[in-house]
Amino acid sequence: MFSRLIFTAVALFWVTMNVLLWRAEFGSHDAGGIPVPAEAVWRKVLTSPDDSSLNILHHGAKIGFCHWTTSVSEEAGQIQETPSAPDEVKRVPGYRVQVEGNWRMSATNRAHISGTLVMATSQDWRELRLRVDWHDAIWELKASAAEKTVQLKLGGDGFQFERTFQLSQLQNPGALLDELTSSSSGGMADSLEVTTGLFNVAGLARELKWEAHSEVIQVKHASMRVFRLETQLLNRYKVVILVSRVGEILQVKFGDEVVLLHDWLGNL
Repeated sequence: MFSRLIFTAVALFWVTMNVLLWRAEFGSHDAGGIPVPAEAVWRKVLTSPDDSSLNILHHGAKIGFCHWTTSVSEEAGQIQETPSAPDEVKRVPGYRVQVEGNWRMSATNRAHISGTLVMATSQDWRELRLRVDWHDAIWELKASAAEKTVQLKLGGDGFQFERTFQLSQLQNPGALLDELTSSSSGGMADSLEVTTGLFNVAGLARELKWEAHSEVIQVKHASMRVFRLETQLLNRYKVVILVSRVGEILQVKFGDEVVLLHDWLGNL
């Protein structure tokens, strides 16, 4: 009798501990996950050893593809402490993000995009290069935080345009457009408006409040622990990013319309 009581007590203890361990590992999913620092999750994304290959879906239909690559890099920078040796350079650590992809804008119109973003370890941007090709038109942008300039090149449909702007000029897009529209083609004016809009969005992105959680999702009938990043654009549009434990991007949702989904996941 005594041995049976010992066996029962041990069995109950074992079951209880396993239930508690299971709840600690998987039970947070229903409760919204365990809060974690968003900055730490972004650092995992920027130092991920794995690339992210993402299908672009619009209302569930595939319209394009995007390949995301990150690396830790060292950029050459001028040594500010020794002005007597202006040619001397130092290696400045930072992050490098490279994106390449394409999407179908219409049945006969497909655009291709490639870009590189260089960031400091503080996650402040240093340099941005972006190129978009569609039909016979090319839109190229190069921005430098150190020089505080944006170089814009446009070509196609019988026109060529190249000009360097100060970043401060893009803070007043209306005045800049009024200055250039009168002597420029409609295509150039549209592209300049896109450029100013891009930097306005980038400015808003710096002010976004990100929330991050660690939680469990179901992937192909198996449980997978991930990080979830969430924010609101303009207090209206919800953005949700799912990140693997090593920083690989698994899914990006812009509201209910546009989804970037890792090519091996299927629907989450």
